[in-house]
Amino acid sequence: MIEALIAIVDRLISLLQGRIAGRKELFDRILEPTFNDLLLVHGDYISLFEAGRQSAFPEDSPPAKDSQEYTVRLEATKAVLLRSRLVLEPVRTKIRAVADQLLHVSLPPEEKDFVAAVLRYFPTGDPRLSRSHGLNLVTFLEQRPDPFSIDLQFETILNEIRNQWSSVCIAFGRLKVAIARER
Repeated sequence: MIEALIAIVDRLISLLQGRIAGRKELFDRILEPTFNDLLLVHGDYISLFEAGRQSAFPEDSPPAKDSQEYTVRLEATKAVLLRSRLVLEPVRTKIRAVADQLLHVSLPPEEKDFVAAVLRYFPTGDPRLSRSHGLNLVTFLEQRPDPFSIDLQFETILNEIRNQWSSVCIAFGRLKVAIARER
């Protein structure tokens, strides 16, 4: 992963120094790899929150809120959410580095829209901030809500992630079309 981070930093330096010429090269060397990295993050998020939703209280009659089983499931779900943050942290860091630099570069509208969609994908609109869906959910679970509210919170997060991903895909599609038209 360190090699990938170094490579993207080298490409960003090339961009800032004017050695990446043209939209197609920018797309091939920076924007498409950023999309692919975010695809990896998105898949991980969906898997994590779907699995968390199922493991928290999967059956129709969840345990009572004051039971030991409720506490065990709640703590296990929180632990999984906290551990999972570390898995793709380097990829999120890479996406942040790219997005931060691209904000300071003059780009055509389709590229700007794509960068904006990537930033909006993250819960705060800024991948630099430490608050995430996972951390927000852990904070919510620490309040010991009822199982119905937990399921609703998972569903809300999953819907938001899917909607934001849809926006990224639309912007990426428009970007690909714009680049194809230039050939």
